[in-house]
Amino acid sequence: MRDKLLYWSALSMGILAFIIFASNVAIINGNRASQLAMNERQNFIANIQNLSTLNQNLAQTLADISAKEKDSELKDMLASLGIVVSTPAVVNADEAPASDNKARKQ
Repeated sequence: MRDKLLYWSALSMGILAFIIFASNVAIINGNRASQLAMNERQNFIANIQNLSTLNQNLAQTLADISAKEKDSELKDMLASLGIVVSTPAVVNADEAPASDNKARKQ
């Protein structure tokens, strides 16, 4: 009788261990798939950040060119994209602040 009880308890424990093992494998595979998806999203975000920097540099360069060349067509094109181009005020050497003139004389 005791042998039968040990047999069934060992068989039950083995089946339980197999079920736990199978569920562990399924969870690991699910985690691996989630990690791959997350890595793809992180790479996408990193690429977008690089392209955003490139886009800002390109817009700045085009704005500088339109200001230097006084190209109204380029300025209008940038304005249609939502980029406002403002030309910096030109300061002559004669109109420089007094503190700058003092520094130059010394």
